[in-house]
Amino acid sequence: MRDLAAGAACDRRRGEPLTDAIGPIERSPAVRIARSALAGPAWVVGGPVRDAFLDRPVDADVDIVVTEDAAAAARQVADAGDAHLFPLSERFGAWRVMARDHSWQTDITPLRGGTIEADLAMRDFTVNAMARPLADTATLLDPHHGEADLERRVLRAVGEGAFEDDPLRVLRLARFAAELGLEVEGRTASLAQVSAPRIDAVAAERSYYELRRLIGGDDPLTGIRLVEELGLLAHLLPELQGLIGVEQNP
Repeated sequence: MRDLAAGAACDRRRGEPLTDAIGPIERSPAVRIARSALAGPAWVVGGPVRDAFLDRPVDADVDIVVTEDAAAAARQVADAGDAHLFPLSERFGAWRVMARDHSWQTDITPLRGGTIEADLAMRDFTVNAMARPLADTATLLDPHHGEADLERRVLRAVGEGAFEDDPLRVLRLARFAAELGLEVEGRTASLAQVSAPRIDAVAAERSYYELRRLIGGDDPLTGIRLVEELGLLAHLLPELQGLIGVEQNP
């Protein structure tokens, strides 16, 4: 699947080398505070690891997975950083710690599947399925070759059931492709199209959050075209679906 606009966004970045992926994470106040507060095994996961490779800022928002009780871990980080603490997701047992001046935040979730490798295998896309140990961010855990996919500027599902597990990931696919300038891998696009009609089962506020980020991003046209190609437009923006093929006068 290669929409013309998506291809253009991808080509603008194709060939650019990935940057140093450790420095941005090490400079994060959230990482420094969490490292000082947590004694048990913990990993920086997902978006921060990905964005560091792309030279995108990671200092303000860091995701951390812990083996201990997530609520207790979040409380320790909040105490160490003199920060606010509140539950984020009952479904995943996640907690958010936010600086009082909103200068940084970290989402802390419990490890799924018993190992970090099992946890990463449950994630949506390979570029989001990378981790670095909190105690040693120089070490990269990348069992699904997310770094290589970033280098090739490809967005690929971790597994065949990625969209069955959560249909919202179809919308996230469009948002990440537009936001990061990545080309959707063909098999991933096919899997997404099968699950697209199930977006109606997703809580409206979750869809709204993703759609707002897509439309408010740097390349919303690419995002909307991908939403249409994936079969989501009629479910999310039926008014736009009805405008397809309608020409504007001069």
